[in-house]
Amino acid sequence: MPKYQKTTKIELWRNEDRYQDNTGSWHAGRAVQLADLWCCFKGKDYSLLYQQTGVWAKPIFEVTITRPKHLKVRLGDHVRHDGDFYIVRQINDLTGQVGHDMKLVCELDADFRND
Repeated sequence: MPKYQKTTKIELWRNEDRYQDNTGSWHAGRAVQLADLWCCFKGKDYSLLYQQTGVWAKPIFEVTITRPKHLKVRLGDHVRHDGDFYIVRQINDLTGQVGHDMKLVCELDADFRND
């Protein structure tokens, strides 16, 4: 039984693989939306780090989702929240069982675009 109440909706995105057409030209893969997921959202506050060191840290947050049945979340996938894209940097899926909670640590990726 999941422990955390899932109240925030996020989107899971992934880049398609590059492909070569019949003329031999390579085409870059485009971003596709895989799923909408409900999560428990926890943002990280790095204002103290900035005040102490003057170093700006990229926005990072943790989401707790219920492990999907027919979808595997991978490192390098992207999460869309409030119009911004975040790259999945860490996955904590200890049980590996469908229906159990798993945590994703996501970092802002300003270079990711969906065309």
